[in-house]
Amino acid sequence: MLQLDKAGIKVAQYMTELPPREVLQRQIQKSLEIAKARFENLIEEE
Repeated sequence: MLQLDKAGIKVAQYMTELPPREVLQRQIQKSLEIAKARFENLIEEE
């Protein structure tokens, strides 16, 4: 294996078809929560 994770290299995940609507909504919500938390941490550090 290339062990890309140990080198800090992230590989994108591509979907060839959309998952069920509920799964997609959960993934989007989780991504939004993570982005919001990161943004709030950046503001607190300033």
